[in-house]
Amino acid sequence: MHSSREDPAYEGTTLSGSYITGKRGSDTRTLTIPLIIRYSLIRRAHPRLQIDAIAGGTLVADNYSLFYLDYVDGVLVRDYHESAHITQVCATAGLGARYPFGRHLEGVLDWTYSRNLKAVPEPIHQQVTGNRFGLTRALSLGLRYRFAVKKKEAVAAGS
Repeated sequence: MHSSREDPAYEGTTLSGSYITGKRGSDTRTLTIPLIIRYSLIRRAHPRLQIDAIAGGTLVADNYSLFYLDYVDGVLVRDYHESAHITQVCATAGLGARYPFGRHLEGVLDWTYSRNLKAVPEPIHQQVTGNRFGLTRALSLGLRYRFAVKKKEAVAAGS
């Protein structure tokens, strides 16, 4: 994801009559690489329903920069630049359910919890995620269509 912004922040005059202007700008680039693994826990509880354990992680890399430029009567009086690169890793775990509607289409319901693995104090977790453990809950409901899926033949009993 990439976002960029540059705005004239203000324009006016001082009490002494000097013309002042300012600009603010920012540029943010985010790269996210998720890896999720599903393992079928229950396949036979219902003829078609599958219950899955879900585990994985996400690598998040952020690059951002921002600047402030302030002018008085056209003369640059402040030129401030800041930039940083932040890399974080999040762990994910949860349960999922899949129900096939046909050979290629299935409904999916996932209930997962994720946590940023960066060590931060408990009050920060409370502010960011609303709980002291730093867990973020996600509920996902959707349809999945699979192209050219070949189902394995069931092994006959006694074979």
